[in-house]
Amino acid sequence: MRPHFALRFLFAVGTILAAACDGGGAKGDAGADGAADAGIDAGADAGEDAGTDAGTGADAGADAGEDAGPVDTDSCGGAAVEADFELSDAGALEALSGVTHVVGSVTVSGPALVDLAPLASLRCVDGDLRVEDCPSLAHLTGLEGLLDVGGNLVVGWNGALVDTDGLASLGRIGGSIWLTANPSMGSARLPSLATLGSHLLVTECAALASVDLAALAATGGDLELSYCGALSSLAGLGALEAVGGDVSIEENASLPTCEADDLVAQLESFGGALCVQGNAADGCPDVTSGCD
Repeated sequence: MRPHFALRFLFAVGTILAAACDGGGAKGDAGADGAADAGIDAGADAGEDAGTDAGTGADAGADAGEDAGPVDTDSCGGAAVEADFELSDAGALEALSGVTHVVGSVTVSGPALVDLAPLASLRCVDGDLRVEDCPSLAHLTGLEGLLDVGGNLVVGWNGALVDTDGLASLGRIGGSIWLTANPSMGSARLPSLATLGSHLLVTECAALASVDLAALAATGGDLELSYCGALSSLAGLGALEAVGGDVSIEENASLPTCEADDLVAQLESFGGALCVQGNAADGCPDVTSGCD
C-alpha cells in the first residue's frame, strides 16, 4: 500500500472511531442527564404528591373536625347538635338557641334560671331531658315546641314551678316521666302525650290538684301517683287502658279512694302488683296486696 494512501486510511478510521466514541459519550451523557432529570422530576413529583397528600390530609382533618361539630339537617326540621348539655344560666341556654334537635341529653339546673326561652326552637331530644333544682323557675316557657324525648323526662326539685304547660306539644317519651318534689305545682298537663315507653311517676307534689294526660292510653312500665296531698281527681287519665308494670296510688290525702278504684277498674291490663292505700276515705276499699 502506498504511504500516502495508508495515512489517509488511518486518518479516516480514526475519525470514525472518534465519532463513535463521541456518540457513545453523548449517549452516556444523555443517559446520565436523563437519569438525573428523571430523579429530579421524580423527587419533584413525589414532593408535590406528598404536599398534595399532606394538604388532603389536612383538609380531611379539618373536614372531620367540622363533621364532628354541630350542624346537620334531619327529620326534626333543622339544625342538630350531637352532644350532652348541662345548662345552668341564661348564657348557657343560648348554646341551644336555634337548635331543633339534640342528639344527646339536656339537663337544665341552676338557681339563676327564670325561664327557658332560648330553647324555643327545640323539637327533639334523643336522650333525657331533665329540669331540676331550679328554685326560681315558675314555668317551662320555651319548651312549647318540644315534640319528642327519646329518654326520660325528669321535672323535679323546682320549688317555684307551678305547672308543666310548656310541655303541651310533647307527643312521645321513650323512657319514663318523673314529676317529683315540685311543691308549688298545681297542675301537670301533657295533653298531647300519646306514647310513653316506661314509667309514669308523679310523687311529692304537695299542691298538685290535677293530672292531664288525656291522650295517653298505655304506659310501658309502672304507674305511681303518691304523696300529692292536694290531688283530688284522676279524670285527666280517662284514656288510660294499660299499664305495663305496677300500679301504685297511695298517700294522696285529698283523692277519694273511689276515684283510685275507678281508675284501676278502667284498666284493661296491668303487668305487676296493685297498691291503693292511704287516700281519702270514702267507703271504697283499699287494695293492699301489692303494697310494700
